[in-house]
Amino acid sequence: MDCSDLSALFQRAGVPTDKPGFCDHPAFLRAETQIQGLLDRYAQFVQCQAPADAERVRGIAEAVAHEVADSINKSGQPGACIDAALATSWMLSQEGVWNFVVKGGLVIEAQVNGRSVIQYFSQHDVNGADAGHAWVVAPPFRVVDGALRHQPYSAAGLASVLPLAVVADGEQVSNLSPADHCSADLMARTDVRGAHQAVLRFGSITPPVYVNFEGGKLKYVPCGVTAQYPEWTPDAPAKVGRSARQMLREVAS
Repeated sequence: MDCSDLSALFQRAGVPTDKPGFCDHPAFLRAETQIQGLLDRYAQFVQCQAPADAERVRGIAEAVAHEVADSINKSGQPGACIDAALATSWMLSQEGVWNFVVKGGLVIEAQVNGRSVIQYFSQHDVNGADAGHAWVVAPPFRVVDGALRHQPYSAAGLASVLPLAVVADGEQVSNLSPADHCSADLMARTDVRGAHQAVLRFGSITPPVYVNFEGGKLKYVPCGVTAQYPEWTPDAPAKVGRSARQMLREVAS
């Protein structure tokens, strides 16, 4: 679908599209029960909303991502990347920044105390987790991530060498493999070609990208769009330490 087709689709469904975050509007939620893949269409619609001022978007995204990272650091829980991404997305929408939340795989390569470390967070795994990792896409930036440092890392010292927060457009990955989003256990037990083809198709909405940092690189592999779950609200105390509304007040102050 092109941008005009997407606008027509939402208009027919009675979904208002004048503000970011309309994927949480009651009309969208009703339409989602009748139209398959509507969250993907929302992500495509967001990609059509080219920002007039990319530097403004960067400034807001960096302030929000760092606020989320600071909140997790002070009183949040490790591994709360979905809640962090939902809070980030809501705050960006309140500031008029178009965005959507993705879940997917994350591969980290870094130097830690003079040795090379690789850490995988797999979207497709035998443990059935909701996400390997989650972050926000806010065009033109393919990654806005305030939860990077606060994940359950297996390598001692890895978190300390990572950026506190990431806001980047990244460099598109050209050689994606199933290992970038499927765990070794899963690949040993089942055929993952179908999952890999689905990830490649989703790359037409937002592609996998490398983000370089001093001493290493991050490979973000989006596998699908996600949205608020019923227990999450902008006013509820979240796993990230403070509510999204509390954090937004700090960003705006």
